Amino acid sequence: MQERAEIRRNRAGLWVAQGPLDWQRIPSRVEAVIAQRVGRLLADLQDDLVVAAVQGEEFVAEVVAAVRTEDGVAERLRLASRSPHRLIESAGAFRIAEQLVTTYRFRHVLFQRYLYDRLAEAERLHLHELTGRALEELYRNFADPPVVDLAYHFDEARLVEPAIGYFSQAGKRAIRMAANEEAIRLFQRAAVLIETMPESPQRDERELELRAPLAGAIMAVRGYSAPEADANGRRLRQLCDRLEPSVAVGLALFGQVYVASVRASYAEMEDLSRELLRVADELDDSALRVLGLFGIGVASTWVRRLPAGHRNLQRAYEIFDHQAHGWLMAVFGQAVGPEVSAWDSFYTVFRGYPDQAVHQADEAMALARRLGPAFTVCHTVSVAGSLLRLFRGDYQDALAFVEEFGEIGATEHFPFFEVAAEVHRGVIVGHLGDPDAGIDLIATGLERWRQMGIMSFRALFVAHQAEIEHLAGRPEKGLRLLEAEAPLAAASEERLSAIYLAAKRGALLRAVGSETTEEALRTAMHDAQAIGSPAIELSAATELAVLLDRSGRVEEAHSVLEPAYGWFKEGFDTPDLARAKQVLDRIAR
Repeated sequence: MQERAEIRRNRAGLWVAQGPLDWQRIPSRVEAVIAQRVGRLLADLQDDLVVAAVQGEEFVAEVVAAVRTEDGVAERLRLASRSPHRLIESAGAFRIAEQLVTTYRFRHVLFQRYLYDRLAEAERLHLHELTGRALEELYRNFADPPVVDLAYHFDEARLVEPAIGYFSQAGKRAIRMAANEEAIRLFQRAAVLIETMPESPQRDERELELRAPLAGAIMAVRGYSAPEADANGRRLRQLCDRLEPSVAVGLALFGQVYVASVRASYAEMEDLSRELLRVADELDDSALRVLGLFGIGVASTWVRRLPAGHRNLQRAYEIFDHQAHGWLMAVFGQAVGPEVSAWDSFYTVFRGYPDQAVHQADEAMALARRLGPAFTVCHTVSVAGSLLRLFRGDYQDALAFVEEFGEIGATEHFPFFEVAAEVHRGVIVGHLGDPDAGIDLIATGLERWRQMGIMSFRALFVAHQAEIEHLAGRPEKGLRLLEAEAPLAAASEERLSAIYLAAKRGALLRAVGSETTEEALRTAMHDAQAIGSPAIELSAATELAVLLDRSGRVEEAHSVLEPAYGWFKEGFDTPDLARAKQVLDRIAR
């Protein structure tokens, strides 16, 4: 670098670059030494090694022989690896069916780079094509060919069609292995290559097939508000609008359903899900039907009525067949079925069946762990294991599930779930004795989610913050949190969250002695009935009964709480039902 004037000393005596550095360039003295060593080799062996260098630092002898199309290659390489001044060494051997495959590596990467750099551009293109074809032939009957290597060689050979195919295969394989960053790199390279092809429906279909799984990989590791997620989403929507119904269109629509869900855009989520369901019906595709019903079920639960959402989720789970629909795991890295059941179990708590919810949740987690995709296990455990128990009031039981999905999220680098684990820990810590630490964890997590573009069920956790403030003897502070969040919750499309927050607000209004408490609690009860949530209705009714009882309106208190409590047939050991029973017993005396 000094000789080429790429670096110079500054006045402080430090070496500084004079411009962009070419790290691939071999220093002239080193190059001269390598040239001398290569020059001592027989001409045929030099040609063998030039072809080998096209494969990289490590290479397959049988591929070199196939490209060279002459006898003696394998023997020359074997002898060269044993020479005292050898440039290569043995890297092992394995079999593909009955064929023995031998591998070697250059003893230093500079040897490989020197030989490769000697090739003219036309020679490189030609040798990359021949190497790619030789690899295809070698692995012709092999279930798991080296698709990344094949993609690289055809890309370097400027053969767009096969390169796109292998990049797409490699990306899907990376998703199956939960290597999402690698999947992003591979799919994005395929997308760049597709842009060089002339426009046609077939070209759009191919682009759609790689952008759908690319969306999932981006969201998993970079978040839902990443610029590349938005750009990919817009392109997916354009492609869906231009193409006829197909499985690829359906999968792309589901990717957009996911984005809408985390952004709490439930009207858009429901519209996209219904469009997906129309595609599923037109194709008579049961896997797409599961996805469409999943989206409709979740959206309708948040914005309309819990029973309607439950019916759609239940139907989706009944249709789900993990064997017939196993291909979804290859495309999205998700099994879907356990996730459908997980959300249905969580909503079942609000529908007033807390024990049924736990039973269903345990089954969903068992299925997720059996099927095994990391994202599905993480998602299912976070919802069916932790979130469900937080809203049942089983804080100690939730802790083990938080640790489980938090560890998966950290290991697999799922940012959403890494943050979710901290938020859930905050709820647990706050309720179990350290309110300040719990509130800080929740607040920090919610802010991190906001920065990631995640707005769904925010109000549920703000309600927990406020409840913890109340438990810490600071109801006024908790009420200020709820008052600040209430307009946002009311304006959002999450009606369930807004009503849950309103019920908690009523409890804090009672705690601070507000004159508006009764009206607020009666409104929360009415709204809870409207969406089909006996659990939220009971919470508001209990607070209202306490208020009425302390005002001397005992009979009215009993008439409010008794029917709300009497509706339940299970879950009597949960904190909300146990407290309601205590209030009823006190009123009866």
